[in-house]
Amino acid sequence: MSPTLKANGESAFISLRQVPLFSGLEESELWELARHARLRRFAAGQIILHQGEQGCGLFFLCSGLAYVQRRVSSGERIHIAQAGPGEYFGEIEILDGEPRLAEARAVSDCIVLFLDGKTFSRCLSRFPEIEARVMRCLASRLRRMVEDIELSRVSGIMPRVAQALLDLVAAQESSDVPIRLRVRQQQLAARLSTTRENVSRALTALKAEGVLGAEGHTLLIPRHRRLRRLT
Repeated sequence: MSPTLKANGESAFISLRQVPLFSGLEESELWELARHARLRRFAAGQIILHQGEQGCGLFFLCSGLAYVQRRVSSGERIHIAQAGPGEYFGEIEILDGEPRLAEARAVSDCIVLFLDGKTFSRCLSRFPEIEARVMRCLASRLRRMVEDIELSRVSGIMPRVAQALLDLVAAQESSDVPIRLRVRQQQLAARLSTTRENVSRALTALKAEGVLGAEGHTLLIPRHRRLRRLT
């Protein structure tokens, strides 16, 4: 169990004011929500919500980073989304009353604001604009998932990993040769909405072809032109 922080209603109120979903609410309305909210702390690697459990509320991330992933029968995790401060997860189960579709795991130390399902359902009924924002967010996530599925069908994992590495190299703006890129396989998997195992196989193949080298967790890219030819 995660520790519930000994915070007064003011801490919850301040946290709720920073959630874009609730922008536009009056202070009195935020205070009413804060009365039913609880702050919780999760350490890196800890599960925030478990796949298959009965959904009982909504989680708003106040600080840290969390991954939302679904475990499949093979034991692999399929990345669905990542959440940063101000974002939320757990709304699907409140809307349909079904068990949790996926798990949410803290990637770094997180502080999370929990709002019970009954309170959030009353909030949706009372404020149609908030309900509309939730629907738009769900539609956006569905659209991204469909686009990711389409991309995975028309192109193998190797070109996608190569392009992701090139994008990271461009963001790094390094002139070193070889280019040194420190990135974890799980980060690449999250970026590509695939499993860490798929990324691992692609990186192993790239190393075997001499396109990449490695020093511990650091990737070495001697010539990014060779990497670009794979995209």
